[in-house]
Amino acid sequence: MDSKVGTAFKTIQTDDWFRRVRRERLLGEISRSR
Repeated sequence: MDSKVGTAFKTIQTDDWFRRVRRERLLGEISRSR
């Protein structure tokens, strides 16, 4: 596997995880403020 491809894949995975964590945190803030 090309190292460039591996880095890109890792970046995509991290980005997806980051987005999921941010969305869950946002939902938590909304449900808490209600």
